[in-house]
Amino acid sequence: MKLKIPLEKKTVILLGFGISGMAALIYEVVWTRLLILIFGSTVYALSTLLTAFLGGLALGSFFVGRNLHRIKDYYFAFAIVEICIGIYGILFPFLLSNLQYTYFFLYETFQHSFVMFQISQVLLYLAILIFPTFLMGATFPLASKLLISKLDNVGKDVSYIYATNTFGSVLGPIFSGFILIPLIGLRETSLVAAILNFAVGAIIFQFSGYGKKNVLLVPVVAAGIFLANIFFSYPMNFVNFYYINQFKNINDIDNYLKSTSILFNEEGLYSTVQVTSTPPDITSLRIDGHIDASNNPLDMTNQLLLAYFPMLLHPNSTSILNIGLGGGFTAGALKNFDANVDVVEIDRGVIDAEKYFSQYNNNALDNPKLKLIQNDARNFLLLNKDKYDVIISEPSHPITSSVNHLFTKEFFNSVKEHLQDNGLFAQWIPTHRIDENEYKILVNTLESEFPYVSVWNSSTISGGGDTILIASKNSYNLNFSSVTNPKVISDLQNIGINSVNDLNSLLLLNFSDSKDFVKDTYILNTDDFPVVEFLIPQSFFR
Repeated sequence: MKLKIPLEKKTVILLGFGISGMAALIYEVVWTRLLILIFGSTVYALSTLLTAFLGGLALGSFFVGRNLHRIKDYYFAFAIVEICIGIYGILFPFLLSNLQYTYFFLYETFQHSFVMFQISQVLLYLAILIFPTFLMGATFPLASKLLISKLDNVGKDVSYIYATNTFGSVLGPIFSGFILIPLIGLRETSLVAAILNFAVGAIIFQFSGYGKKNVLLVPVVAAGIFLANIFFSYPMNFVNFYYINQFKNINDIDNYLKSTSILFNEEGLYSTVQVTSTPPDITSLRIDGHIDASNNPLDMTNQLLLAYFPMLLHPNSTSILNIGLGGGFTAGALKNFDANVDVVEIDRGVIDAEKYFSQYNNNALDNPKLKLIQNDARNFLLLNKDKYDVIISEPSHPITSSVNHLFTKEFFNSVKEHLQDNGLFAQWIPTHRIDENEYKILVNTLESEFPYVSVWNSSTISGGGDTILIASKNSYNLNFSSVTNPKVISDLQNIGINSVNDLNSLLLLNFSDSKDFVKDTYILNTDDFPVVEFLIPQSFFR
């Protein structure tokens, strides 16, 4: 019969196991945020990441649990496991620069098969995560072996083990997501988790048969890696899944990365926000690797017409709600009208990045009639009772899972409730990276809430092909009258619109045509059934 473990030693092991669980969840949050910079944040990428992470935990717990009898010193094994996890936690961010080339190779190989690409993506995630997650899973059987003193107390001891680890796992995401990442960044947060592993390993190591031998090596190694991490602490620049099909080979990727300068980098509460500069003088706003705004002519047409379409169709508007700041281009165009503008933006990083576009966006935030509100758009609409003459929404592309709630029936219903009777709602809907089927679902979802919807081309002579939908509760005039504001005229001319006739020619579908367009579409994109975010990533391979 095993001797009963002294209370103080049992407490130390429980505390160490709890800290180990906290570190594991810190890694999960940090590594997810890092990997989506390459893999993207589609629902499939996030699902396969979670599959690989949990799969590694299960394998580690299973195999180590089956082979516990082969381990001679459980304290030593536990300590080595913790130290190895910490070392990998330090090295992980440095592996990413080469990972994008492997990812590109997989896409090139399976670009014509969505299923095979997803399978290869799971295997790649496993290759990246199997080592640390296997070790994380191994900690549970090791801790159980150390803490269970006799068979009569198995249930009680396991409950303590599970409760302690779960409590640590709760603290991990709280500290990483809400405190550490916004305060010190992603790689530094990974370093904090590694230090926790090192500390647990050093303490448990003292209970092993090796005593205190070489225990000072742990903080020395940690300090060395810490200094290396600071030395290599530069903004990360990767090729994202959303743009991987634009490159022919690895040399193209290298040339693109070398030509890209990162002007601003903020790893915040919600996302990694960057402002980049690429030839020829293109400044872009990247959110988790996805370009959400830029001074590229293709983007400028969308960003400006989102303001000018509804404002010129409803010239007497005095109250505007602009959902999503982006690069501030739409808000800057609204500055040309005598109206109060509420801009809702959830991400502090996007707000901080706006100043890099001030020379292009008419100094958007330097508007005495503009009110900047940091909040989620859905929450803002739920809590705010004001009604607006015009509401404008241009979230990120619906291929990203984080914005689907801004393309659902429930969101459009909330928008409708905040519109004046004759108010207009301008909704950007892309036609790139999207099939006709998904496009019709989005149009049909909007029409399920608004009886009057028109579809406008927002590409003008620049090319492209995105659209802006103008929706209302009541009928409105589809013809533009004369434009007299010199600033508006100048902006329109810069995107290839030289007359009112040019503006009118951008109408693609009037009220009846838009209804005919979706007459055979019965699917709606809703909060409970967000079909679009599952379908669009598949369109990427068609």
